[in-house]
Amino acid sequence: PELSKVKIDVYSINGEYSSTIIDKYYQPGKYTLPWNAKSLSSGVYLIKMESEGFIETQKVMLLK
Repeated sequence: PELSKVKIDVYSINGEYSSTIIDKYYQPGKYTLPWNAKSLSSGVYLIKMESEGFIETQKVMLLK
């Protein structure tokens, strides 16, 4: 519930780093961020969000 740095990274299903979606400070709230996946092929990816004291990873499927 305070200003904190948020970093969202994309990894392949094998755990290899692909790209960073965002890496900056945000006030508390809900946000929608675009993900430009033009250079990636269809498949399963891991999206990892890190903030101060918080880490969550979700599996997503990219279809083109």
